[in-house]
Amino acid sequence: MKILLVSDTHNDTRNFYVALERESPVDMVIHCGDICGYEAEFADSCKCPFYAVMGNMDLGSSLPHEHVIEVPGHRIYVTHGHRQYVGYDTTGVAEAARAHRADIAVYGHTHIPELGSERELTVICPGSLSYPRQKGKRASYAVLIIDKKGKTDCVIRYI
Repeated sequence: MKILLVSDTHNDTRNFYVALERESPVDMVIHCGDICGYEAEFADSCKCPFYAVMGNMDLGSSLPHEHVIEVPGHRIYVTHGHRQYVGYDTTGVAEAARAHRADIAVYGHTHIPELGSERELTVICPGSLSYPRQKGKRASYAVLIIDKKGKTDCVIRYI
């Protein structure tokens, strides 16, 4: 299973389509918030299951603040992260993921890509496709691969 992880597109959709085309075919797309009203357009473009959560810039949206997605052998906890204060550290996201019995946590908000693990929990921030903040400021996304035995591999990619 190949899952495209994106976040923080805001009102600039160009790199979403670049990432989708570059990684296609994908089995699922997960958007970690600050989608700014483009959820229906993105979902229609994917040709696969599409999940999105509400970010701090998605005021008035009916998207959920968090979502748990079950895939073979894993539970993925998805949130934007602002409610868990990811600007300081990932403790809040990790606690929420564990409370939902998830072994993978995906978040956005910081606009800085991150890939790590803490006590049997994989923590992923795909960064931002529109307004990157890390050194070099390159738009980023992540690709999560889950093989038939349930083994995971994740990579951060740049545009």
